[in-house]
Amino acid sequence: MFRFIFFVCCLLTGMNSFSQSIPSDVFMDNQLNPYLEHTVGAKENFYSIGRMYNLSPKIIAPYNKLDLEKSGLSIGQKIMIPLVANNFWQKGARTAQEVTIPLYYKAPSKSSLATIAKDFKTTIAELKSWNQGIGDELNAGSRIVIGFLKIDKNVSSLAEKASPVRQDPVITTTPKEEKNEPVKTANEDKPADNKVVKVNETKPSQTTDKKDSIEISNKYTGEGIFRSEYEAQIKASSASKTESGKGTVFKTTSGWTDGKYYLIIDGIERGTIVLIKNTVTGKIVYAKVLSTLQEVKENAPEKFIISEAAASQLGVKGSEFSAEIIWPVE
Repeated sequence: MFRFIFFVCCLLTGMNSFSQSIPSDVFMDNQLNPYLEHTVGAKENFYSIGRMYNLSPKIIAPYNKLDLEKSGLSIGQKIMIPLVANNFWQKGARTAQEVTIPLYYKAPSKSSLATIAKDFKTTIAELKSWNQGIGDELNAGSRIVIGFLKIDKNVSSLAEKASPVRQDPVITTTPKEEKNEPVKTANEDKPADNKVVKVNETKPSQTTDKKDSIEISNKYTGEGIFRSEYEAQIKASSASKTESGKGTVFKTTSGWTDGKYYLIIDGIERGTIVLIKNTVTGKIVYAKVLSTLQEVKENAPEKFIISEAAASQLGVKGSEFSAEIIWPVE
């Protein structure tokens, strides 16, 4: 039991057990668009790299003139990661789960802040705010911050290297709706009751008997904030797959106030959003796959494990229940 709790704690903290180095130097392609250079590591593929950089593998593969389905990646291979709206941040609000990492550009000869600001579609004032004490003229080879890599702290293995920048994420407070479902904005689904109380998502509850031992304030009661991501994945996929089985529950503080539900299961890629339906109550939630069951339990009798808040929303009574899992497939 201790081994399982420790494993889940590590997953929620970093989403990966290894420390990924961050390629922070920005280059310009033939069309003068910025990109990063990533060196492929062990067990990495287009999908895991996409989660790392908050970018669809359907963008990464063709950008590198590779076929997503047919082109394999080799350890040590270098691929380009384009910096676009999804993963490149310079100003404005970010969503609650998005964090940033400084990106640097090495100035060529005869450079000025004005030319670099123009090249990277920013302003001299912004550049000076990110590079304290910098002058208007630059020496060749000067390394300056020109923007920030924007990633999802719940998915990207690079998140542990992130640091706060100038402005914290902004969440707009909106009235709670009758059905307690997420309120959709242009960029992000947020819980309908956005008076969110910050909870520590990095540590599962150590309590093994009573659920009410977790302090809960402004309890979230919707189907989960990952709903819009699930719908986008279904729309982009060619089909969906359904499996049924018995599941159990793991304890964690995540989900009670923010609607972030999680699932541990074999056979579904980490980071995928799935729909879980309780076959007894008919209730559903949308959850993100944290890990494989094999990594957590050896010879596990259950089909899957879900976070406690998700089980509560599904109306689960007891420690074991039956459910259907539906997810998109390529």
